[in-house]
Amino acid sequence: MSFSVLLCILSGALYWAAFPPAGLGFAAWFALIPFFFACKNKKPKQKILLGFIGGTTAFSLNLYWLYPTIRATGESALLSFSAVLLTGAFFALFTALWALVSEERSVFAAASGVILSWIGSRMLWSVPWCPLYASQASYPAMLQICSIAGPYFLTFLIIYANHSFYRALSVRKVRPLIPAVSLMALTLFFGIYKTGLPLSGKEYDVCAVQPNVSQDIKWDSGHVEAVKDKIRLFTAASIGADLSVFPEAVLPGVINHDADMRVFISELERMKKKPSVLGAAFYDLEEDKKGGYRRVLKNSALLLNPSQAAGKLDGARQFYFKRKLVPFGEFVPFGEFLGRFIKVINTLGGFEAGKDAVILKAGDFRIVPLICSESVYPGLWRGDGNIALNITNDAWFGKTAAAEQHLAHVIAGAASFGLPAVFANNTGPSALIDSRGRLIRVSRSFEECSFTDKILLPGRGSFYGRNFDITLTASFALSAYALLMILRRRFKWIKICSPR
Repeated sequence: MSFSVLLCILSGALYWAAFPPAGLGFAAWFALIPFFFACKNKKPKQKILLGFIGGTTAFSLNLYWLYPTIRATGESALLSFSAVLLTGAFFALFTALWALVSEERSVFAAASGVILSWIGSRMLWSVPWCPLYASQASYPAMLQICSIAGPYFLTFLIIYANHSFYRALSVRKVRPLIPAVSLMALTLFFGIYKTGLPLSGKEYDVCAVQPNVSQDIKWDSGHVEAVKDKIRLFTAASIGADLSVFPEAVLPGVINHDADMRVFISELERMKKKPSVLGAAFYDLEEDKKGGYRRVLKNSALLLNPSQAAGKLDGARQFYFKRKLVPFGEFVPFGEFLGRFIKVINTLGGFEAGKDAVILKAGDFRIVPLICSESVYPGLWRGDGNIALNITNDAWFGKTAAAEQHLAHVIAGAASFGLPAVFANNTGPSALIDSRGRLIRVSRSFEECSFTDKILLPGRGSFYGRNFDITLTASFALSAYALLMILRRRFKWIKICSPR
């Protein structure tokens, strides 16, 4: 059993290596093989334990950046380390369950892995960080199949390939590999063909702004004017761009509460006549259960001068309110209770989620707005858009790989939905990405900069973006069939073994 535990830890380490900071995406194609060998011929309870160990290792390593992030708030090393392990252990619950089907057919193991990954992304307090498909962000040719079958197809294929290699090594025959290798080859050849085709669409100059405002001064009243001056500088520098994109919460105040913010926004509108998107805090009024109204704080994306893109001189501002909040960041589950033991929790939260999907419209731009971690949820990319914007502030995570991991999700999303994307990150890296998931421009972290490049707006998004998720539908069907077969075998065994 101890050797099996080591194999699970090795598998977890290889999973980690497929993502930044190592960024060895090819490691994903064999990362699960040790795990399958560890579970071979084990009892169900042993499989669950091994799945939990392997999952905790993989997810805790990928979420290592939580440690310095929590430490920076003044919490102890023990608490910070515990937060990493507990978060990894939460995701590992799905791996533990998945381990039970580790010796089923490869196609069933892959389908059930997809379903559990999808269920994890739908949990109320879950942020589905570093799924298998995001490991291929550095390989545009592998991403192209996602425009038809969705990103979960890559998750399916990676698991299927790993399990097929495990089967081939177990029986020492090549035959189990043939379907997986054939499917991998078809995926790669399709990707090479598609990335070789020229992009079509109308060309626009789009600017991504990276102001590099330190978290220490971001909300310090003594530095408000300095932050405003940075925004003025970058606004002036991007006057020629057809669309400028600033990071999440870049405006230093609540825009419909602080009088100076209203004046400042009007100044920006006069300075740059073309559309700009800026992140901002916003007070909204919502009806309460008693029929009255209450004021709630929301994380918003603000579109200025939307009608200027169409050559008009008048245009109302447009807003999008973030729908998926970050647990223990923008809201705190059981905050009153946990705040008694963890003092930093009392300074977190305060935001409430928006309810509606919105397309921000500015001339030919139909913008799919995503704020912070919303880009990791494929479902939030859907809509009648022709460009996606992910505005974020990853300064919280310091000099770790969290922002690079975040960017990998945006790249996978752009390729899946066939949309160009702008990743505007306060401290970087920031990027412009084409509709095939290829980087057009990318900045270095912790530099103050902006960059403008040409982006082609497609006439429509991908097949996957316009239709249902083929992979999820097929995975549910395969998983249901596999479950029926497992139950049938079990009841047949019980019938044979029961006394007459």
